[in-house]
Amino acid sequence: MTIQRLEREEAHRLYLAKFREDFVPSELRPWGSILRLMDQGAYSIFACKEAGEILAYATFIQCPGALLLDYFAVDPARRGQGVGTAFFQGLQKLPALGQASCLYIEAESLESASTPQERETRRRRIQFYTRCGCVESPWYAYLFGVEYRILLLPLEGSLPGEEQMREQLLSVYNVTVPMHTDGTQEGFHRVCRVYRREGI
Repeated sequence: MTIQRLEREEAHRLYLAKFREDFVPSELRPWGSILRLMDQGAYSIFACKEAGEILAYATFIQCPGALLLDYFAVDPARRGQGVGTAFFQGLQKLPALGQASCLYIEAESLESASTPQERETRRRRIQFYTRCGCVESPWYAYLFGVEYRILLLPLEGSLPGEEQMREQLLSVYNVTVPMHTDGTQEGFHRVCRVYRREGI
């Protein structure tokens, strides 16, 4: 398996072929939004390939000092075979990610699950990331009506302090969220918050 950063044309083909299968419409970032972020140097897409076939892919939002994992998916035919774990661990070693001190991950919170089955699915997703070395932060994010537990993975050195975590998260969201709002602080805060669970 090899990991390759995709250029715009191949990234667009992947988006059309896979993103719409792997994510529900409400979770799918418009391609135009991704393009604008790529043009700003704030978005990157990586694929895990074997014999030219894409087995998995991941996308990242970048800001100074931090990265946010935007999408992560494994081909359904290759799930349960260690592909996701190998890909995630391989991504951590890429020089392209080396400018960030940590990687942030949004996982839909257990507390907001509406059924036991949904809660178990979310628990397994969080467990995947913790097995890969991520830790659960004290922070949650509310984004466009969905609550996420924030995990993070240090890419160099130790974990940032709790307030620095929050500041870095907000710096990432300030890159992406305004393009989906009216551009005002009020509009931003209506759809995006970072908080501790007891602070809801």
